Amino acid sequence: MIQVIERIGVILDLVAEQPEGASLKSIEDASGLNKGTLCNLLKSLCEIGYVSKKHNGVYILGDKLKKLAYPQFIKDTLFTIASKIAGNLAEETRESGMVVVRCDDELQVIAKEIYDQSIVINARVFESLPGYSTAIGHIFMAFDPELDVKAIYKNELSIHYSTLEELNARLDKVRKDRYFVKRLTDRHSYAIAAPVWNGDKLIATLAMLVPDIRFNTGRDDELIQTLIKYGSKMSRALSPL
Repeated sequence: MIQVIERIGVILDLVAEQPEGASLKSIEDASGLNKGTLCNLLKSLCEIGYVSKKHNGVYILGDKLKKLAYPQFIKDTLFTIASKIAGNLAEETRESGMVVVRCDDELQVIAKEIYDQSIVINARVFESLPGYSTAIGHIFMAFDPELDVKAIYKNELSIHYSTLEELNARLDKVRKDRYFVKRLTDRHSYAIAAPVWNGDKLIATLAMLVPDIRFNTGRDDELIQTLIKYGSKMSRALSPL
């Protein structure tokens, strides 16, 4: 059984290396398998949808295998793009940036860049995401239709907003502005967040934490517009996926 699995792995690797299609002969030569064994394995792979035989006789990866691999491909690609965007954002603004996704109802940092300045946001605080009261949380509430805003208000935000209507009014403004800024009094900083899209679906939030001393020097609008710019760049990078 292990030998069969190893042979299947070799065949799939060889087919994947030739997106336009791999001929039976090329697979036979590269794999070292005899033609009878190879044909039987390819037939089985075609039957279960992992490989597809085109009209000209060459083999390509099948739709079923592509569907199985697609979520991991998206995840890996998202991490790669997020790391690049966070780095570029930090380099241009000279501030700390991060990319956050919603996973299993939790907000998780998938990329971050701490810019080295004399005054920085503590790394542990930077990683802390206490929920939907954050600037990041407001972006997710505003643009993620799967979230139950009423339940979030009841469980978490009733101490921040006197009514659900007040929260919804704030989220309407977030949708109009396409960013959110929140003062973090206890951290002497501002959090700025903007949405990142994959087509018409919110896929992540791009954010910065900026100390008061640097935010309140006339840079606020510049920082907000730069954050929005990089949110759009990341969205465009993800749009072909």
